[in-house]
Amino acid sequence: MAIAWNDSMSTGVTEIDNQHKELIGMLNSLSDTMRSGKGKDEIEKILLFAGDYAQKHFECEEQYFVDYDCPAGPENKAGHDYFLTRFTELMGDFHQQGGSFALVMKIYTELSNWLIQHILGVDTKLRTVVEARKR
Repeated sequence: MAIAWNDSMSTGVTEIDNQHKELIGMLNSLSDTMRSGKGKDEIEKILLFAGDYAQKHFECEEQYFVDYDCPAGPENKAGHDYFLTRFTELMGDFHQQGGSFALVMKIYTELSNWLIQHILGVDTKLRTVVEARKR
């Protein structure tokens, strides 16, 4: 169930790639915590930290898209806005319904799928402009 980083996820920006690895690590930590049967409080700490980290990461990444004048910038920003809205909804569900295995699994699956799809489908578009600048 763990997510593994691979070179196809590279954006060409070490800082962003390292942040992506950190986000993947947080999701893997959520999976481990959930599977080991740890309580709601422990799961909530990971989720809140991941949400805060994601928001800071998005700001940093969006600036790189601007700095490199990447045409996918608006698509990237829209994806981040969607994620933050959806994350807020999922956290609302978590607080209302509690930390049931089914709900935490749903949150993990949705966040993991979004992250991987976003990195591979949008973030990696930055690599093209970064590499073009290096030439």
